[in-house]
Amino acid sequence: MPRFDLARGVLLAAGAVTAAASLSAQNGDPRLTADTMKSFAFRSVGPSLTTGRISDVAVDPKNPSVWYVAAAAGNRWKTDNRGNTWTPVFDEQGSYSLGAVTVDPKDSNIVWLGTGENNNQRSVSFGDGVYKSTDGGATWKRMGLDNSEHIRNIVIDPRNSNIVYVTAIRPLWSAGGDRGLYKTTDGGQTWKAVLSVSRDTGGRGVAQGGTPPSPCGPADPTAPEPSADAPTQGAGGRGGFNDDCCRCAAG
Repeated sequence: MPRFDLARGVLLAAGAVTAAASLSAQNGDPRLTADTMKSFAFRSVGPSLTTGRISDVAVDPKNPSVWYVAAAAGNRWKTDNRGNTWTPVFDEQGSYSLGAVTVDPKDSNIVWLGTGENNNQRSVSFGDGVYKSTDGGATWKRMGLDNSEHIRNIVIDPRNSNIVYVTAIRPLWSAGGDRGLYKTTDGGQTWKAVLSVSRDTGGRGVAQGGTPPSPCGPADPTAPEPSADAPTQGAGGRGGFNDDCCRCAAG
């Protein structure tokens, strides 16, 4: 953990200085000088970030050679040759921790991105809302839900690109924030909370028909609107995370 690494770094530095002082005294010079320290090579021992986790992958439905990958602590990547080469496409934005990525099924130039790692765990980084690109990831605009901290899913209505659903997990260790299931009907200009249970309840799964990721059973695959479930998640300091859920037609 970062606190342990920092403490270890301080101890190593103190040990190096002590050893250097001892060697200097043995040579008859009690002072610490540049020559005294030149034989010691310093290296970083922390604090450090836990990386290596992939939060989400989206494949362009119109071009299967184009993939977008959202990393939990390593930003956003794009390939146009099925993974042979990769290009970072989110380096200049406000968050390096990402949770969800979706390509518009009607327009491949429109890509939505939810920031903040989508796992509920101790070592996790938060984000700063939802972003949208209208040029295949070349540029980005933040579209709101700034206080969600962790976006789990983004679903675009295949009948209307302006209708988008977002599940926001919430701040993990406190109440409040943007949490639950949100819907926009104007391409992200405004958002409405269509499933909001309490200040301690975040949104987890949303799917266009089919079966959303839920312990509560399958959704109706014939439903015209997406189905959603929102687990009741108590703040970490007040007793963990539960899997109770609320299901609705997210219309």
